Amino acid sequence: MKRFLLPFLLIFIFDIAVGQTVENIRVEQDGDKLMIHYRIGGSTSDELYDVTLTCSIDEGPAFEPRAVIGDVGSNIRGGKSFNTIVWDVFEDVEEIGSVEFFVKVDLEKEDGEKVEDEKVVDKGSVMLDQEQEKRKFFAGYNGSSLHPLGIRAGTLGNWGFYAGFRYGGWDPYYYVDFWGNWVGNYLVSVTGGVTKEIKAWEKFRLHGFTGIGAGYYLDEFEFEIGAIGVIKNRVNVNLGFSYFSYLYDVTIGVGVVF
Repeated sequence: MKRFLLPFLLIFIFDIAVGQTVENIRVEQDGDKLMIHYRIGGSTSDELYDVTLTCSIDEGPAFEPRAVIGDVGSNIRGGKSFNTIVWDVFEDVEEIGSVEFFVKVDLEKEDGEKVEDEKVVDKGSVMLDQEQEKRKFFAGYNGSSLHPLGIRAGTLGNWGFYAGFRYGGWDPYYYVDFWGNWVGNYLVSVTGGVTKEIKAWEKFRLHGFTGIGAGYYLDEFEFEIGAIGVIKNRVNVNLGFSYFSYLYDVTIGVGVVF
């Protein structure tokens, strides 16, 4: 189980610098992500920097987060009003308490080499205090007009997977034979695919899903696509669209996240 503590309340900063300084470091939360804002003071838009982010959790050993994007790495241009690094926390760690960030900046020469004597290090300490659990497994009812009985289960990380089974509903092309018997059978659908986080807010997360499988009497290719919403990290609701054997169907469902 992954845990996330929020919101952050306290940031301490100090500078060790020659020439440029890292200024105005602050941290914000956006769902499961932390956004580290900073400014390279005294820099110009003609200068390029190599920026390294390291952090320490609960006063543990420092490490470089891997799931980061934005103004981090090489060829980061100076002269901006602020720079931003986005860290997808739970891609790197299972839980988080208090975090201490270190931003290191090296000015690069025109040929891409670093100017070591103009190294800049800034430090931010973040205290996170309100606990929120991030559950990633889900399961629940999933049915449709053609398949009123069914279940869907899987995972809801940045990327995840799922499997679904639906049953019931008469073949819409059934008919009465010469002896007056109904000809037809209950439809069956088995699908599987991937989930992807689209957006996360404090009390709601939105994931998309898409998958393939076998439908009709398990003898027709089936394709489905849709969205899964997670409410307060406890309940999931889903709405999807399914196509098989020239038939279109809308799927709906509700379940739990654990």
